[in-house]
Amino acid sequence: MPPRFSVVIPLYNKRSHVGRALESVLAQRWADFELVVVNDGSSDGGESIVEACPDPRVRLVNQPNQGASAARNRGAQEARAAHVAFLDADDEWKPGFLAEIARLVDASPASLLFATAYELTSPDGRRVSYSADGVGTALAGVQLDYLDCVGRDVYPFYTSTVCVNREAFVQAGGFDCSLAIGEDVELWLRLSRTSAACFSPAVGAVYHRDAENRAMNQTGRAQKILAFARRLLASRQPGLTAKQGHDLDSLISWNIYRCCMSLMRSGALAEARGVMKEFEHILVPPVARGLSRKALKYTLLAPLYRLRRK
Repeated sequence: MPPRFSVVIPLYNKRSHVGRALESVLAQRWADFELVVVNDGSSDGGESIVEACPDPRVRLVNQPNQGASAARNRGAQEARAAHVAFLDADDEWKPGFLAEIARLVDASPASLLFATAYELTSPDGRRVSYSADGVGTALAGVQLDYLDCVGRDVYPFYTSTVCVNREAFVQAGGFDCSLAIGEDVELWLRLSRTSAACFSPAVGAVYHRDAENRAMNQTGRAQKILAFARRLLASRQPGLTAKQGHDLDSLISWNIYRCCMSLMRSGALAEARGVMKEFEHILVPPVARGLSRKALKYTLLAPLYRLRRK
């Protein structure tokens, strides 16, 4: 008989953290699960920590390095349960996470996406933020309007607090491996189009800011955000309601803001103006005004920056 949940951990060069992630899964009060760790071509020996784990519920799958999205997709393919929960190798779950997810699944078995809130911690272990702040009226019972949240630049959950219906995940094609940033949000939006996300404001996971080699870094950040924004724009379907269209435009706008700010900070003013021009028909007024002010500021200060570099 298959387990109630399959847990998938993508592993790439996280030897100093994966033990903590494993322990947090094995410490779950809900014990009916299997744990699939997908070693994505690690070179630091982290897979040996998984191999040394005596718990029969733990399974190691090895593959050449293809990226975190491909590793998660592989884990979902290997999963035996009807529902798949994801955990990054440098994060950890609270002991009651799977029990809370089970409660959500029981409350809304036809839904495709289930998640809890999380807390962000600093290197010294202090709680920096709580992800459910700002959710507000988007949450009704366990039903969450995810597009409403991200359209307001509120991200109530992330990959390490999400559980999906495995069949729906596979049918949707899983995570888009061509995206280097935003691949999780893009998938949650696709899954929540036909079924509202089920959400608990209880903290289910800890996102550790101290972990080295986190999936997102600053190299080429602007181009990665731009690719994500273009994908979102391509998904803008005629059948959206006026509110859904506005929420999606807002989500795109906030990402274009971040993209242009990264470009302007690096001195690529002309490129930033080009991006603003490309998306000017989408940008919501507050973001458009903010970018115009920032562009003027960086244009005026550009001569000073050039002098400092000499």
